[in-house]
Amino acid sequence: MADDFCAEMLFKGLTPTKTVYETHHVLAYYKQQQPSIQIITFVKTPSRSLHDSPIMPEILGVIKIITSKVIREHGDCRVTTHLTHSHNSKHLYWLITSKQ
Repeated sequence: MADDFCAEMLFKGLTPTKTVYETHHVLAYYKQQQPSIQIITFVKTPSRSLHDSPIMPEILGVIKIITSKVIREHGDCRVTTHLTHSHNSKHLYWLITSKQ
C-alpha cells in the first residue's frame, strides 16, 4: 500500500475513478454506485486539520452541490468526515452516502 494513496494513485490518475465534481483544491468521486451511493470528497493538498483551512468554504460548497444532487435523486444522504492519523492518507476527506 502506498504511503499516501491520494497523492500516489488517485490524483495521478493511476486508479480509475468516476469523477462527480472537481475543483482546483477538491476532488469528489464515486467509490460505489450500487447498491448504495458512496461518494468520497478529498482535499487535494495534504492536511488532517479542519482548523484554519483557507479552502473550507470551497470544500463545503462542493459538498453542498453534491449532497443537493444526491438528495434530489435519492431522497436522502449522510455526510461524515474522518479525522485520524492511522488512515492511509494525509488528506481530509468526507464520505457522502445514500441508500437507494
